[in-house]
Amino acid sequence: MRSLYLLVMKLTNERLKEIVCEEIKRLVNEVKKVKSLAGEPKEVKAGAEADMLEKKIDFIKALGIKEVRLRKQLAEVIKQRKQLASRDK
Repeated sequence: MRSLYLLVMKLTNERLKEIVCEEIKRLVNEVKKVKSLAGEPKEVKAGAEADMLEKKIDFIKALGIKEVRLRKQLAEVIKQRKQLASRDK
């Protein structure tokens, strides 16, 4: 019975802290290893994708301006319709 007790250790607060600290050290070492392998990120020049994105943004801005103009025209048409409808009565 005594030998079985020696094989199965109780998990005390101190032992749990030791296990957690060991695991933290292992993870920190892994992170350092990965960072050293990865090196510095390379900066690349913007290519055709950036030009395409810029064109799309400009197009969306132009659509916004056109929408404002069309809303003004719609408001004018609605105003004229109301005037014509009130004249017919």
